Amino acid sequence: MPRIIAQGISPDRVRVRAARRVVRDRRNRVESRVSRQAKPALPARPSPENVVEVDNVSFAYDARQVLSGISLAIPRGRVVAIMGGSGCGKTTLLRLIGGALRPTSGEVRVFGDSVGAMNQEELYALRRKLGMLFQFGALFTDMSSYDNVAFQMREHTDLPEDLIRDLVLMKLHAVGLRGAAHLHPAELSGGMARRVALARAIALDPQLMMYDEPFAGLDPISLSVIGQLIRRLNDALGATSIVVTHDVMESLKIVDYIYFISDGRIIAQGTPDEIRASNMPFVHQFVHGEIDGPVAFHYPARAYRDDMLGVQP
Repeated sequence: MPRIIAQGISPDRVRVRAARRVVRDRRNRVESRVSRQAKPALPARPSPENVVEVDNVSFAYDARQVLSGISLAIPRGRVVAIMGGSGCGKTTLLRLIGGALRPTSGEVRVFGDSVGAMNQEELYALRRKLGMLFQFGALFTDMSSYDNVAFQMREHTDLPEDLIRDLVLMKLHAVGLRGAAHLHPAELSGGMARRVALARAIALDPQLMMYDEPFAGLDPISLSVIGQLIRRLNDALGATSIVVTHDVMESLKIVDYIYFISDGRIIAQGTPDEIRASNMPFVHQFVHGEIDGPVAFHYPARAYRDDMLGVQP
């Protein structure tokens, strides 16, 4: 250990590097086992620069159409935002990317492989490369903040408990909640719970991070800190991030590209500077929070008068 310190590398940093090697080796073993199984060839990756490719994807919940012919690409190393009004299909798109849903038509490719063509084991292997911050946190209510963050380390690695402890405290420290490690979700505020959920999502340094409303419920200081954390983590790990959010101003500070969804379709896209300068009515209304414009406040419904009077359809 003195030799390590003399070289200017702290013991903690050596332990973290060792932990990452263990996680990487285990992930490679799983992927190797999956690749040895006989399976039909998947479509070749059209572009090695794109981590996610959504090709003409449509999806419906029974008769309710949610997405209609969506096509987009998420390049490697970028932070990309997906924006739009409530109920426009943003979270559904994340579920399609993560394999929780399968498209009605079209194809979703992640790391070059068609998600819809994967069997269960292949899908689990893919998900070990992903991190997900769920819209409502989805913490285990009977576990402390510490155990929530440690859960996937214990589940998917062979790391010793003392090393898991160091990594968990590092992740909680990154979101400002190392002092709340012993608290359970019921003892946390809504914003604190989301920060613990973020620490859990980044626990294994995933190659693709998906954030579903990461800024909801955060105070202004926490919002800025978490926004910069998302950007720094992405750059430091060489990862790729997809951010679904309504917080336009904070997102424009950290993302590389933005897609706007409305009525199940992509209606606008561009860099932050292009979005700020856009004269499109939808984009202008959304970015500036204007009341009047093409984005309706009310969910589609029949005439208000007919509902109040009980008129039969």
